[in-house]
Amino acid sequence: MAKKALALSAHCADAYTILADHAASGEERFGFRRNAVAAGEEALGKDFDEIVGAFWMVLETRPFMRAKANLASELWERGEKAAAIDEAQDMLRLNPNDNQGMRDYLAAWLAEAGRYDVLDFAGGWRTPEGALEWLGAILPDAAAKAQPCRCVKKPPA
Repeated sequence: MAKKALALSAHCADAYTILADHAASGEERFGFRRNAVAAGEEALGKDFDEIVGAFWMVLETRPFMRAKANLASELWERGEKAAAIDEAQDMLRLNPNDNQGMRDYLAAWLAEAGRYDVLDFAGGWRTPEGALEWLGAILPDAAAKAQPCRCVKKPPA
C-alpha cells in the first residue's frame, strides 16, 4: 500500500514511515526515515516558513512532524546523539507547544549526552528546584554537576 501511495505522490511522508517500519535492515530503515522527513518538508512547500511556531495546528504538517520524531529516535539509537538532539530541538522550534512530547526526550538526551545545559532547557517548563530534582531522577550524576538554571527568574519576594 505504501508503495502505491508513493507511486501517486513522492511527497507522502507517511508512506516512507510505513516502509521504514517494515524495512529489512537498519540501513534501509534509516534511509526511509530520512526520505520521510524530506518528503514531508517538500509536501509543505512554500508554506513551510509561514507556519513555523504552529506546526501541529496545521494538519498537513503532522506526517512531517511524525517523520522528524521517528528520525530523531532513529538517530539516537544509531549513536548519532548530536544529530538526534538537533532534530528534537528543531521540532520544538517548529512546534513550541510540543504536542508530541519531544521536550521530554530532548531533556533526557541532553542529560545522557552530558550536556548539562539541560537545566536551561528544562527551566522553560519547570521551576529551578523542580528541574534539579527531575534531572537527578533521570541521571543522578548530572544533578550534582549542574549549575542552577539561568533561564527561570525567581519570583519577586
